[in-house]
Amino acid sequence: MFIGSYSAPVAKSLKAKVMASLLALAAAVALPQAAHLMGYATGTGNAIGSILLPMHFAIIALGLFAGPCAGLVAGALSPVVSYLLTGMPSVAVLPFMVAELAGYGFAAGLIASKDVHPALKVAFTLVAGRLLRTFVTAIAVAGFGANAGIADVWTAVVPGIPGILLQLILIPVIVRAVEAASRS
Repeated sequence: MFIGSYSAPVAKSLKAKVMASLLALAAAVALPQAAHLMGYATGTGNAIGSILLPMHFAIIALGLFAGPCAGLVAGALSPVVSYLLTGMPSVAVLPFMVAELAGYGFAAGLIASKDVHPALKVAFTLVAGRLLRTFVTAIAVAGFGANAGIADVWTAVVPGIPGILLQLILIPVIVRAVEAASRS
């Protein structure tokens, strides 16, 4: 399942990149809503979003499919569009989510064409996005007196471990399937 590498980005033309970006943007808005509905049905409420990290899936996959520019733009736009349509994420979290998801999309796009194990591409992307969020949080704390601490960024990783594991498993499988389909 994880053996070998793929030569993403799969989307080569501008049209394919725009279409992939729109699809990822829609998924980045819809997946959290589906997760929240599942959370309400199971009694876990909004916590399931922190556990499954649904926005991350679409943006990381997009970066791997369409490259760093598409990943960066869709990553930055997806929390804003989600907020405008659903009110989530909250205004307090919004700038940090913009930075983190833009970082995920950009980092995934940068590493997409490297001959590296697919799960390592996702792992690199996850670390890069979290580092960018840490940097933005440090700026907010130092420059604006924000209440969030830098340690909060990394302690948020613990509840997200199930989502991280799913990303490490599912994103490489999805990207390989799309790549195989694009070759046929």
